[in-house]
Amino acid sequence: MTNTETGIVKAVEASLWQREEAIRAILPNNMDMKRFVKTAMIALSKNKDLHECTQESIVRSIIEAAEAGLEPTGMLSRAWLVPYNNKGIKEAQLQIGYQGLADLMRRSGEVRKVITRVVYEGDEFRVIQGTEERVEHTPAYLTEDPLKITYFYCIVTYKDGTSQHEVMTKAQVDMVRSRAKAKNADAWTLNYPEMGRKTVERRASKWTPLTVEAIEAIAKDDEREYGAPTVAAAIGTRTSSLRESIKAQAEEIEGTAVEVPVESAEQPTEPEPQPTKCGSLSDPALGDIEECALAPGHLDVPGTKRQHRAASGSIWPAAKKEATNER
Repeated sequence: MTNTETGIVKAVEASLWQREEAIRAILPNNMDMKRFVKTAMIALSKNKDLHECTQESIVRSIIEAAEAGLEPTGMLSRAWLVPYNNKGIKEAQLQIGYQGLADLMRRSGEVRKVITRVVYEGDEFRVIQGTEERVEHTPAYLTEDPLKITYFYCIVTYKDGTSQHEVMTKAQVDMVRSRAKAKNADAWTLNYPEMGRKTVERRASKWTPLTVEAIEAIAKDDEREYGAPTVAAAIGTRTSSLRESIKAQAEEIEGTAVEVPVESAEQPTEPEPQPTKCGSLSDPALGDIEECALAPGHLDVPGTKRQHRAASGSIWPAAKKEATNER
């Protein structure tokens, strides 16, 4: 490294140690502060593109990695720092990889294993729906050409032995990519299979139990990549507050803040919406807790009303009366 590059690394390291108390407070118990800083500095020294980023953005990104409990080394597709051009100013941003996202999903203690795979042309691939749902995939190992990818899938196995799966076509992944702030950056152009695996994992996180820390980490990662936290981060977990979930979903649909009244002892207890498999909420007025009749992941499709439509025809949250007659 040049003297300038060495100076940047030393300056960032010094800045991190100045914040030692704050960083130790947010690091998971199983992560050592000294090791965390050392590995981050090694990664920083190897990526010369980061040396052109502002010191403030580099430090901020490393602290965000500490909050997520992920070392920003870029190894094993867990997390790394990526340089972005922000109105002519180069800034570093944390990017969580598909393995890092899998780590976050496992931290609830209810998830035993997260497997994410890529399906290529020539592979035998079947998705079985019904009372015993499963995914069957026999790779042909004929190609690893990203242009010949057909599907991505994620299987989450719980500690009780049960499992759930999420499947996305390449077209669905490309639709998600089209909304990314850096859709033409190296992360997508050079590592498309890995980004596709992360995309299907993100969708699986809608129905996966998550810790509060994991929810926050995924929401921040969504905001960095897409400009705003996705619905999955707001309503797709069984460990988040249901009342806060309702508020978050209403804000996503209407674009305005919604005040959720606090129940008191004098107020009657009303039936609350229940999470559905698609990541939305059921209609308490109809007692409707059926699975969504729309395609899985419809909440992420641009241009939709972002509503849950049950098999019975009910919709939750309800559209405005002047906009629909379906209620």
